[in-house]
Amino acid sequence: MIRYPGSKAKIVREILSCFPHTVLEPLFQGPRLEYREPFFGGGVIGFAVMESLPARASVWINDKDFGMAALWKVVHQRHDELIDMVVKFQPTTDAFYRFQDEDNRTDMDPIRTAFQKFALHQTSFSGLGAMAGGPIGGRKQSSKYNVDCRWNADRHCTDIIKHHRTLKRFGARVRITSGDFAPLVEDAMPHAFVYADPPYYEKGGQLYKCNMSDGDHRRLAAAFQTCRAPWVLSYDDHSFIRDLYQWAEVEDIQLTYTIASSGKKRRKNSEVVIVPRGEVLASPAEVA
Repeated sequence: MIRYPGSKAKIVREILSCFPHTVLEPLFQGPRLEYREPFFGGGVIGFAVMESLPARASVWINDKDFGMAALWKVVHQRHDELIDMVVKFQPTTDAFYRFQDEDNRTDMDPIRTAFQKFALHQTSFSGLGAMAGGPIGGRKQSSKYNVDCRWNADRHCTDIIKHHRTLKRFGARVRITSGDFAPLVEDAMPHAFVYADPPYYEKGGQLYKCNMSDGDHRRLAAAFQTCRAPWVLSYDDHSFIRDLYQWAEVEDIQLTYTIASSGKKRRKNSEVVIVPRGEVLASPAEVA
């Protein structure tokens, strides 16, 4: 639904194939089950999982970026108002820079906060949102592709409705927060499942307004080392991350995809998936 740096849209199947059997089979069939995602972002993996969950499940999604959390709260609870704003909006460079200046303000109406976050990511270079140097096409709009080239109100509204219906299936058992990742991991019980896709270690400072420090990455690793629930973690492939998770299984994802850099070339980024040591992974056929 939303363009987002580090989106897993092109590698959904590869990541799901690293989910353990206990997630794809017994857990999702048990009397109590809960899905938790502490770095929800654009929600590509999360929505793929939620579509497979029975309606009795509980869902807790979190993103430290206030605007992202606001967007998903509005999609869940006030999607009609968001759709109305999407339909009426015509992207301009002035709107982009105004939204960029106001990004993550906590004193605005939630609908406005959610809409501006959505519009920023749809009209920015590589979906970088407030972290972009400018809108698609730049300030002068002299490019072949300009600020409105990816704005398709009909498609956006269809996506909003689809995600609203997915969240609405779980009724009052949906929790959407904007805070630290720790409670979602440390407090998870064995009947829960935690999937985490934290900010990239190497490029996180360039891509995300709410990045993580080395200390945060270490805290996350420590939290997963004692986590009582089954979990899967995805990261960019970096020696620092491999060292942090020597006690776990680190699986390479064979498929690579690209994120636009500031130059003309597009750089490939490799991913790893990390799971508890000894976990039995699913086979690709199970997630086909």
